Amino acid sequence: MSLEECESAHSACGQTFECGSADLYSLTHDSCDSMDAVGDGACFCFLGFAWNGAGCVDVNGCQCDGADCDKLSMSLEECESAHSSCGQT
Repeated sequence: MSLEECESAHSACGQTFECGSADLYSLTHDSCDSMDAVGDGACFCFLGFAWNGAGCVDVNGCQCDGADCDKLSMSLEECESAHSSCGQT
């Protein structure tokens, strides 16, 4: 499914950030503390990866809620690299 098809299929979800929006990745999370970023809503939209204090987890939903939504990583590798000094389990 293309980005456009995903956004069209989930337009009724009222998402704040579009699937794959650059706003989701505009800043970098450079702390080992858990990110304040969770997916909200019943949409099947992959928003990115967030650090939960122990590892990288995917964030899915209609929109991302939390203060760190602009710090999601686009890939698992990018998230793991950004937190490589945090002692992942």
